[in-house]
Amino acid sequence: MLIVRLAEELRDTHITGNSVRPGYVKNDLTGHSGFMTPEEGARLPLNLMLAAFPQAWPRKP
Repeated sequence: MLIVRLAEELRDTHITGNSVRPGYVKNDLTGHSGFMTPEEGARLPLNLMLAAFPQAWPRKP
């Protein structure tokens, strides 16, 4: 619900908000019983962001 409210507040700006759920990650909140490491859980959201805004990130030579 937070992202919906944020999107409403930013509707007339050039700012885009997005929200993703990384999945069941091994961390303190799950008692380290998740299926993925924090690094693996961060990979998909990061890749989605990079794919959505490729012009915003420097390219490797």
